[in-house]
Amino acid sequence: MGIKGLFLECPGGTAADRIDGFSNLSHLKNKANPADLDNGTLLYTCALIHHVEYNTGNYIPAVREFKRQVVFMTAIHKWDFTMIFDGCPPPEKAHEHKRRKDKEGGIIITSTYIAMCVEVCKDSGVPYIVAPAEADMQVCSRNPSAIAICFDADEIAYGCKRVLAVDSYFKEKCRDIDLTVKVTPAIAANFPVYAARHKFGLHIFHWFAAVVGCDLSEDKNGIKGSGRGAFVKALQHVESIAIVPSDLTANRFAKILRDNSREETRMTYSVKQIEDEFNRISEWFTRGGTYYDKDGNVHSRSGNMITIGDRITKQHMRGQLDPKTRRPFTDDQKQRIKSVQSHNLLHNSEADRSKLNHLSLPPNRNSIDECSLKEVKQILSQRGGSATGRDGKALKSADAKKYARAYLQLERLHPDHTVFYDRTAKENGLFAKIDVSERRTVTQIVSDLVNCGEFEPALHRFFVDVQGLLATGHFVEDFNDIAMTAPEMTDDFIHKSFVHVGESTSQKNINDGLTKVLDMDKIIYHAVARAPDGKSIYILSKQVASMKHDEKTRTKTDPGEKPKRSEYLVLVQILIEPTTIDSHGHTLGICIRIMRSYCAACKAGCGLCYHRAGLCWMQQLHWGEDRPTPLPATSGFCSWFPGSQGPRSCSVIAPIVETNILQLPKSNEEAKLRLERGTKKNVNKGIGAKFDIYSGDEEKWATFKTSEYSSASRIESLFQALKEAQLEDGDSSNSE
Repeated sequence: MGIKGLFLECPGGTAADRIDGFSNLSHLKNKANPADLDNGTLLYTCALIHHVEYNTGNYIPAVREFKRQVVFMTAIHKWDFTMIFDGCPPPEKAHEHKRRKDKEGGIIITSTYIAMCVEVCKDSGVPYIVAPAEADMQVCSRNPSAIAICFDADEIAYGCKRVLAVDSYFKEKCRDIDLTVKVTPAIAANFPVYAARHKFGLHIFHWFAAVVGCDLSEDKNGIKGSGRGAFVKALQHVESIAIVPSDLTANRFAKILRDNSREETRMTYSVKQIEDEFNRISEWFTRGGTYYDKDGNVHSRSGNMITIGDRITKQHMRGQLDPKTRRPFTDDQKQRIKSVQSHNLLHNSEADRSKLNHLSLPPNRNSIDECSLKEVKQILSQRGGSATGRDGKALKSADAKKYARAYLQLERLHPDHTVFYDRTAKENGLFAKIDVSERRTVTQIVSDLVNCGEFEPALHRFFVDVQGLLATGHFVEDFNDIAMTAPEMTDDFIHKSFVHVGESTSQKNINDGLTKVLDMDKIIYHAVARAPDGKSIYILSKQVASMKHDEKTRTKTDPGEKPKRSEYLVLVQILIEPTTIDSHGHTLGICIRIMRSYCAACKAGCGLCYHRAGLCWMQQLHWGEDRPTPLPATSGFCSWFPGSQGPRSCSVIAPIVETNILQLPKSNEEAKLRLERGTKKNVNKGIGAKFDIYSGDEEKWATFKTSEYSSASRIESLFQALKEAQLEDGDSSNSE
């Protein structure tokens, strides 16, 4: 809950001061300006989005959402901060904890969920601290000049000097509040509480918290019958009688407040009771909260040391113990924490299902002994093993089976660190035999997905929802209808949703999704439906593989021609935000977040792959002359875009491909030659990865953690150049 309305009492904290978008917060990119992020609300929101799964004990979808936000903040927006996690719940906030627990449909943030998110920070290289109590007490405690990134206003009451109040991480809305702004007559008139804080001290904010209600209050509304209006009247009375700061005690202000409040306050509280509440709240914000220093010592907010750091405090601070109890993790907790595999949360394996057969026992085989020698050799080869002994001769059947049993036993014992798939297990989707070939309709494919019992419940519900919309005719397939009615999908939305896909330049990424869509000769199938509640849209799109052919279509091609490219179906649900003429120039709505999705081309269909990026690029290219959104920058290169003059071949995307450096130079001479041709400019401003001069080394690729590779600005500059080129050619339709 925090302190109700305190942000509004500070310059920069009003609704009119709200900032849209995180990209321009340059002060968070400067390592000289340390920042602490109180992630309590972020964790809660990620869990709330996936509350159905979360409340059944499946935390992975919420952890995946948290990982995505970490990627946005660090890789795209380049924020430099320390993530602060909640620790042991302080008993002083018992009333607020009970209010949260009693809230209908409320989310309880568990120790296991916190520990799983800590694993994400470890794997992502994000500095973090598990606080001794709640995160707001730890924020800015080591460095009072640090920037506090938070949702609640408690950090202001603790004395933070600069606060970034995040109203929504997902919609990227925030308020930048500087608590060092000098009080002018205009500020004093518009922000009387802020002006009083500068004149009388930080305890003005504490008393305000007691009056309006905060996490420490027994009643969520604070002192009944009082409120913000009575508090401001009391301050005006103080100004009218010219009380000097040293004379404004809790007792004196309690009397003034009681006299300026409604009768309910005077009938319920004595001056002494109000004074005691002022002192209790102020004592907490001044000395009650605790934090860890770098050595694990526990201090009060006043700076006094409470507990000397020991092995337990240091382990707790590092997330090695249960955050809420400081006890060792249970075996179940350890297992769930290890299962996070942060590096796989947002990515898809490119493994072909047809090659997964021998990662588990073949069908109708219950043990290695029942397998043929050929099957055993395939099991060994799938694991990098050899069917040949040290003497160069082929292994005998008994020896081959012995080694195969050893492999499988090792994988069973260490499932978190090996590739072990149980064919009999449900809800993994790995062995689902769904035919997505050119001969199948979308309705048939979705029906197969619904009837398959190998997908997790949340994904199965997604298929059921899509099937229902198909059956009721909600999906719109006509290009012009989609162009005129679909919500706005911006370049920025696609960049932020998929820029992390592909961990190096040798892997397919967001770029490949775009180039493949541009090179398609026609739209195979693309349909959009609005959800019944109007808060999201569903998109179904059939696309073609880059390399793989569908052998089943060989008879449908001319003699001597290759079979058609393999098709795959992608299903995505996207959250939309309402728009107005004043806010966006239209009322179509705007896409803000990928919700549920499935890709038939990817193993188990989980994560976010470049195939889904292709779906979004295709959706963006559904544009018409009367559509009140900007013309897509890549429309001129698209083969099937109405009015496009581009030939139907790969050459139409040469200007984009040329900016993508696919491999490192083999020698210094080649590197110098590239630089002379202007490659350096392409690397700095294009959408390719960064390269360095490595003599004879072809294996060093730019990775996801390389800032130049991860930055959305690589792509944004190209799109800006394309838009400018359109304007220069006279094609300025709705480009502004």
